[in-house]
Amino acid sequence: MKNTNMDLQLFAEEEPAAQEPGTAEESPAAGDPEKSGDAALEAKLEQLLEQKFSQKMKAWEAGQQKKSGEAAKLAEMNAQERAEYERDQLQKQLDELTRKNVLAEMTKTARSMLAEKEITVEDAVLEMLVSDDAEKTKSTVNAFAKAFRSAVETAVKDKLRGTPPKRGVSGGSSVTREQILAVKNRSERQRLISEHLELFK
Repeated sequence: MKNTNMDLQLFAEEEPAAQEPGTAEESPAAGDPEKSGDAALEAKLEQLLEQKFSQKMKAWEAGQQKKSGEAAKLAEMNAQERAEYERDQLQKQLDELTRKNVLAEMTKTARSMLAEKEITVEDAVLEMLVSDDAEKTKSTVNAFAKAFRSAVETAVKDKLRGTPPKRGVSGGSSVTREQILAVKNRSERQRLISEHLELFK
């Protein structure tokens, strides 16, 4: 039977030996400039981590104080005050949910209004167009659709506008069919034929 006991400690890293205070590695100013830069970087990193930790700790403490403040507030209230407070909190939640539901319905309506006009937009644009009021949403969507159509038409006209293609030879000189057929260079002759197709009909 084989011995399957393995000494796992052989694979572990050795811990560095404890250094005595005042050694060259510990005092970066006396040693290598790279090590002093590393020490400065480590100090700056440690400072940043300490700042982040203190910020997170303050935020957590503020959250805990808010929770304990709510609990203390509820503990000081009598039963009727507690019921009124809880009712107010539920009413706030209900109002918020109702507002979100109205905005969702208005967004659907606005999307369908734009779809009827064959306009598709991102949700971020719809969020800017939609409000709690139906009339305001309708007027905003209609104004947007009108501006969108106008911008598209202007862009299309700008793209279509341009210089008309030149026909014939510039300078007013006319070329006859016989002159074109007399040209010896084949590619030049074909170019002239394509420019003066009316002569070959």
